[in-house]
Amino acid sequence: PTLTPAPAATTMPKVKGPAPCYTGPGPSYKLTSNISDFKDVQLVGVGSVPGWYVIINPYFRSQCWIAAENLSIGADFDLSAYPTITP
Repeated sequence: PTLTPAPAATTMPKVKGPAPCYTGPGPSYKLTSNISDFKDVQLVGVGSVPGWYVIINPYFRSQCWIAAENLSIGADFDLSAYPTITP
């Protein structure tokens, strides 16, 4: 059998910061940390609240919510592959 090559890696989302990351979508939730500018992060899902994404906090390795304005996502990054997450 022939192997199908893996798709080309896309650029990981980067933080435009320093950016606050919360336990839910917004400052009414507990602040987990501020993430440094240009830090690569792992996306977990798209928030059910427009303008928010759920990522893995690079410092504590736990999920947190970050505003879309604080995240740089490349045009080739497939957001449809990620689940919608509700707080």
